[in-house]
Amino acid sequence: MDWASMSAAELGREIEAGRIDPRELTALFINMARLEDSGHRIFVRLLNGRATWEAGAAADRAKRGLRRHPLDGVPISWKDLFDVAGEVTAAGSPALADRVPKRDAAVLARATEAGLVALGKTTMTELAFSGLGINPSYGTPANAFDTEVERVPGGSSAGAGISVARGLAAAAIGSDTGGSVRIPAAWNGLVGLKTTVGLISTQGCVPLSRSLDTVGPLTRTVEDANLLFSLFADRTPADLSGATLAGMRIAKPIGFVWEGLDPGIEEAAAAALDEAARHGAEIVEIDIPELDEIHDLAWDARTPLLVAEAYAEWGDLIAAHRDKIYRPVADRIAAGEALLAGD
Repeated sequence: MDWASMSAAELGREIEAGRIDPRELTALFINMARLEDSGHRIFVRLLNGRATWEAGAAADRAKRGLRRHPLDGVPISWKDLFDVAGEVTAAGSPALADRVPKRDAAVLARATEAGLVALGKTTMTELAFSGLGINPSYGTPANAFDTEVERVPGGSSAGAGISVARGLAAAAIGSDTGGSVRIPAAWNGLVGLKTTVGLISTQGCVPLSRSLDTVGPLTRTVEDANLLFSLFADRTPADLSGATLAGMRIAKPIGFVWEGLDPGIEEAAAAALDEAARHGAEIVEIDIPELDEIHDLAWDARTPLLVAEAYAEWGDLIAAHRDKIYRPVADRIAAGEALLAGD
């Protein structure tokens, strides 16, 4: 079997059946990452010792029939803004290169309790403040869909998406404030779930905007996203057996969402809606003026909550280490200096 191309849930079922040893599975992913990411553009660092130990414990549980979760023993990657005890967690910024947390982020601790293997920490846009995925300091992974020309991966969870798209991790955990899970997932053919603010703990996650930050998975399948979301949100996984689009009504909003699109993007989006309709969904074209209003407010230079909160979080760091921070990121954050609470 080609383990690197299987979904996380499929790997979990093979572990349950005794056909995959978590130790061999983890060693495979580590060796592939060393071979294919020697420049560390996808993984900031591999957690070799921790992953090997966790895989050994998972193998022992599987042998005894004591697996804790459907993904017990499955290796996944973690965006470099989730605290890992004793490991540098710099959120892609040289200005935070000495930041070594003493304990794991809440979501990592929960994953570890469930038996998942922490494979490594992935590259990201500095301080998670860009949708392109570019990081000249820690490395920019190339989009998985073009092997001839290097193209942007999408961000800010760039390495997270590429680690899954290139078969170097069974799934990845990223964060999404304004698209940072959805963009790399969309640009690399993955499932990206933007979770509701507050459903999953962000304790131990390097913040960008505390009002908007969320944790979300990047996976090969909806089943994998369902399992990871339910684990982190402490919920029973949704029952996907017999799931169908028949009878579902999907809104296609008119307005800015479809304005000024690249023809190729518009064609791909229309094809996706046609495919949903072919499987029984009803596509309803509808005007949602609130979307246009939200868009205008979000990008109005006088009122962006994201920029204001980013500056409140990192304004002092920018002032003290401007020369260490990627200029487009520093400029976006510094723009918050002029914003007032009333705005």
